[in-house]
Amino acid sequence: ARDGVAFGETLPVPLPGRLSRIWNVQVGEGHSSPVVVGDRVYLMARRGDDEYVLGLDASDGSDVWVYRYAVPYRMNLGARRHGKGPKSTVTVADGRVYALGISGALTCLDAASGEVVWSKRDEGEFGESSPSYGTASSSLVEGGFVIVHVGGEKRGALIAYDRNSGAEAWRAGD
Repeated sequence: ARDGVAFGETLPVPLPGRLSRIWNVQVGEGHSSPVVVGDRVYLMARRGDDEYVLGLDASDGSDVWVYRYAVPYRMNLGARRHGKGPKSTVTVADGRVYALGISGALTCLDAASGEVVWSKRDEGEFGESSPSYGTASSSLVEGGFVIVHVGGEKRGALIAYDRNSGAEAWRAGD
């Protein structure tokens, strides 16, 4: 309902005074929050010039699948402290993972296998325009669409893609 309320889990009563670490995994650079769905944890990270989308086992943090793609990224000087890692959090809906990278690369993956269903890359459509600190908005899944903001300060658009095929359904802006 987009109200910050999660359903399906019950917190222990009383809450423990202290939590114990069960596992710890080094995933790479970035600001993507982990998303837990069932027995999986999904998130994005950057290692070198590659962005990764990870499907981890929630019980031990091991890789269930890893999707990697090359995406060189030139940072705005003012953003150096933020790093080159993805800032968006993946969106998981109906067995699919939608990942929007720092440069605006959008990938739809099968949540179970990590196989690419479809992907969209800017391919220079918006020229040198990108947000000063990189793409940070997460994709929105609504009805039959996945909606993303791509481009940046000089040129950009809000684009809705068909969730199943990746075909552009509509856009607002350039």
